[in-house]
Amino acid sequence: MWRKNRQDTGGSCLGHDINRNWPYKWDGPGSSTNPCDEDYRGESAGDSPETKALASFLQHVKSTQGLKLYMDWHSYSQLFMTPYGYTCDSVPDNNDDYQRLAGGAVDAIAAVHGTNFQSGPICTTIYQAAGSSIDYVNDVVQGDYGFAVELRDTRKFGFVLPADQIVPSGEEAFAGVMYLLQNMQ
Repeated sequence: MWRKNRQDTGGSCLGHDINRNWPYKWDGPGSSTNPCDEDYRGESAGDSPETKALASFLQHVKSTQGLKLYMDWHSYSQLFMTPYGYTCDSVPDNNDDYQRLAGGAVDAIAAVHGTNFQSGPICTTIYQAAGSSIDYVNDVVQGDYGFAVELRDTRKFGFVLPADQIVPSGEEAFAGVMYLLQNMQ
Protein backbone atom coordinates (compact mmCIF):
# COMPACT_ATOMS: atom_id res chain seq x y z
CA MET A 1 0.00 0.00 0.00
CA TRP A 2 1.48 3.36 -1.01
CA ARG A 3 1.36 6.04 1.70
CA LYS A 4 3.51 8.85 0.31
CA ASN A 5 2.85 11.38 -2.42
CA ARG A 6 4.63 10.83 -5.76
CA GLN A 7 7.10 13.71 -5.49
CA ASP A 8 10.49 13.22 -7.12
CA THR A 9 13.26 12.86 -4.54
CA GLY A 10 16.13 12.98 -7.01
CA GLY A 11 16.90 9.27 -6.69
CA SER A 12 15.32 5.90 -7.30
CA CYS A 13 12.68 6.29 -4.56
CA LEU A 14 9.62 8.49 -4.88
CA GLY A 15 7.48 10.43 -2.47
CA HIS A 16 7.25 12.33 0.78
CA ASP A 17 5.13 11.30 3.74
CA ILE A 18 2.99 14.42 3.80
CA ASN A 19 2.20 13.94 7.47
CA ARG A 20 5.91 14.27 8.30
CA ASN A 21 6.43 17.27 6.00
CA TRP A 22 4.68 20.09 7.90
CA PRO A 23 6.90 23.08 8.73
CA TYR A 24 6.74 22.70 12.51
CA LYS A 25 9.00 20.43 14.55
CA TRP A 26 9.84 18.90 11.19
CA ASP A 27 13.37 17.64 11.80
CA GLY A 28 12.77 15.40 14.78
CA PRO A 29 12.22 11.83 15.91
CA GLY A 30 9.43 9.97 14.20
CA SER A 31 10.37 10.91 10.64
CA SER A 32 13.04 9.65 8.28
CA THR A 33 15.78 11.35 6.27
CA ASN A 34 15.87 8.36 3.89
CA PRO A 35 13.81 8.95 0.71
CA CYS A 36 13.12 5.21 0.45
CA ASP A 37 11.43 5.01 3.88
CA GLU A 38 7.64 5.27 4.17
CA ASP A 39 7.96 8.08 6.72
CA TYR A 40 10.40 10.16 4.64
CA ARG A 41 9.89 13.80 5.71
CA GLY A 42 11.08 15.50 2.50
CA GLU A 43 14.14 17.60 1.72
CA SER A 44 12.93 20.59 3.71
CA ALA A 45 10.03 21.52 5.95
CA GLY A 46 6.84 22.06 3.98
CA ASP A 47 8.38 21.37 0.57
CA SER A 48 5.57 19.10 -0.67
CA PRO A 49 3.00 20.86 -2.88
CA GLU A 50 0.17 19.30 -0.89
CA THR A 51 1.59 20.62 2.38
CA LYS A 52 2.15 24.09 0.90
CA ALA A 53 -1.41 24.28 -0.43
CA LEU A 54 -3.12 23.07 2.73
CA ALA A 55 -0.91 25.19 5.02
CA SER A 56 -1.77 28.28 2.97
CA PHE A 57 -5.47 27.41 3.03
CA LEU A 58 -5.47 26.86 6.81
CA GLN A 59 -3.69 30.18 7.42
CA HIS A 60 -6.24 31.93 5.18
CA VAL A 61 -9.20 30.34 6.99
CA LYS A 62 -7.73 31.22 10.38
CA SER A 63 -7.10 34.85 9.39
CA THR A 64 -10.49 35.42 7.73
CA GLN A 65 -12.93 33.48 9.90
CA GLY A 66 -11.08 31.55 12.56
CA LEU A 67 -10.39 27.82 12.64
CA LYS A 68 -12.46 25.90 15.17
CA LEU A 69 -11.74 22.31 14.09
CA TYR A 70 -9.23 20.50 11.89
CA MET A 71 -9.47 16.75 11.33
CA ASP A 72 -6.69 14.58 9.89
CA TRP A 73 -8.17 11.23 8.75
CA HIS A 74 -6.17 8.01 8.44
CA SER A 75 -6.59 4.29 8.60
CA TYR A 76 -6.21 2.00 10.44
CA SER A 77 -6.01 1.35 14.23
CA GLN A 78 -9.20 2.85 15.74
CA LEU A 79 -7.58 5.83 17.45
CA PHE A 80 -8.82 9.36 18.17
CA MET A 81 -5.70 11.42 18.82
CA THR A 82 -4.74 14.86 20.05
CA PRO A 83 -1.49 16.88 19.89
CA TYR A 84 1.40 16.29 20.22
CA GLY A 85 3.11 13.90 17.86
CA TYR A 86 6.57 15.47 17.92
CA THR A 87 7.10 14.93 21.67
CA CYS A 88 5.89 12.65 24.43
CA ASP A 89 7.06 15.12 27.09
CA SER A 90 4.61 17.96 26.51
CA VAL A 91 0.91 18.55 25.90
CA PRO A 92 -0.97 21.64 24.69
CA ASP A 93 -2.17 24.20 27.23
CA ASN A 94 -5.76 23.13 26.53
CA ASN A 95 -5.00 19.42 26.94
CA ASP A 96 -7.82 18.92 29.46
CA ASP A 97 -10.32 20.13 26.84
CA TYR A 98 -8.67 17.98 24.18
CA GLN A 99 -8.89 14.83 26.31
CA ARG A 100 -12.50 15.55 27.33
CA LEU A 101 -13.51 16.00 23.69
CA ALA A 102 -11.55 12.99 22.43
CA GLY A 103 -12.99 10.79 25.17
CA GLY A 104 -16.51 11.95 24.37
CA ALA A 105 -15.97 11.34 20.66
CA VAL A 106 -14.74 7.81 21.40
CA ASP A 107 -17.88 7.17 23.47
CA ALA A 108 -20.08 8.54 20.66
CA ILE A 109 -18.32 6.26 18.17
CA ALA A 110 -18.80 3.21 20.39
CA ALA A 111 -22.51 3.98 20.75
CA VAL A 112 -23.05 3.50 16.99
CA HIS A 113 -21.83 -0.09 16.40
CA GLY A 114 -19.90 -0.96 19.56
CA THR A 115 -16.52 -0.25 17.94
CA ASN A 116 -13.89 0.67 20.51
CA PHE A 117 -11.40 3.44 19.83
CA GLN A 118 -8.58 4.62 22.10
CA SER A 119 -7.84 8.29 22.64
CA GLY A 120 -4.87 10.35 23.73
CA PRO A 121 -1.90 12.34 22.43
CA ILE A 122 -0.39 11.05 19.17
CA CYS A 123 3.05 10.40 20.67
CA THR A 124 1.82 8.25 23.55
CA THR A 125 -1.11 6.64 21.74
CA ILE A 126 0.51 5.41 18.51
CA TYR A 127 4.11 6.63 18.08
CA GLN A 128 6.26 9.75 17.89
CA ALA A 129 5.71 11.63 14.63
CA ALA A 130 7.58 14.85 13.88
CA GLY A 131 6.21 17.28 11.28
CA SER A 132 2.52 16.39 11.63
CA SER A 133 -0.38 18.54 10.51
CA ILE A 134 -2.04 18.35 13.93
CA ASP A 135 0.95 19.89 15.69
CA TYR A 136 1.19 22.55 12.96
CA VAL A 137 -2.50 23.45 13.29
CA ASN A 138 -2.29 23.59 17.08
CA ASP A 139 0.90 25.61 17.51
CA VAL A 140 1.43 27.55 14.26
CA VAL A 141 -2.05 28.21 12.88
CA GLN A 142 -3.43 28.22 16.43
CA GLY A 143 -6.70 26.61 15.45
CA ASP A 144 -8.97 25.85 18.39
CA TYR A 145 -8.77 22.05 17.98
CA GLY A 146 -7.04 19.55 15.74
CA PHE A 147 -7.51 15.79 15.89
CA ALA A 148 -5.93 12.86 14.06
CA VAL A 149 -8.23 9.88 13.61
CA GLU A 150 -7.24 6.36 12.61
CA LEU A 151 -10.41 4.66 11.37
CA ARG A 152 -11.24 0.92 11.39
CA ASP A 153 -9.90 -1.67 11.89
CA THR A 154 -7.30 -2.97 14.33
CA ARG A 155 -5.16 -5.09 11.98
CA LYS A 156 -7.48 -7.91 10.86
CA PHE A 157 -7.99 -6.21 7.50
CA GLY A 158 -5.53 -3.32 7.82
CA PHE A 159 -5.69 -0.76 5.04
CA VAL A 160 -7.96 -2.95 2.89
CA LEU A 161 -11.21 -2.61 4.79
CA PRO A 162 -14.00 -4.81 3.35
CA ALA A 163 -16.67 -2.91 1.44
CA ASP A 164 -19.36 -3.91 3.95
CA GLN A 165 -17.48 -2.00 6.67
CA ILE A 166 -17.14 1.29 4.81
CA VAL A 167 -20.61 2.64 5.62
CA PRO A 168 -20.45 1.61 9.32
CA SER A 169 -17.02 3.25 9.56
CA GLY A 170 -18.47 6.43 8.06
CA GLU A 171 -21.38 6.34 10.51
CA GLU A 172 -18.93 6.08 13.40
CA ALA A 173 -16.79 8.93 12.07
CA PHE A 174 -19.90 11.07 11.68
CA ALA A 175 -20.93 10.38 15.29
CA GLY A 176 -17.48 11.37 16.55
CA VAL A 177 -17.46 14.62 14.57
CA MET A 178 -21.01 15.47 15.66
CA TYR A 179 -19.96 15.02 19.28
CA LEU A 180 -17.07 17.43 18.76
CA LEU A 181 -19.22 20.04 17.04
CA GLN A 182 -21.83 19.89 19.79
CA ASN A 183 -19.33 20.03 22.65
CA MET A 184 -16.47 22.33 21.58
CA GLN A 185 -16.40 25.61 23.45
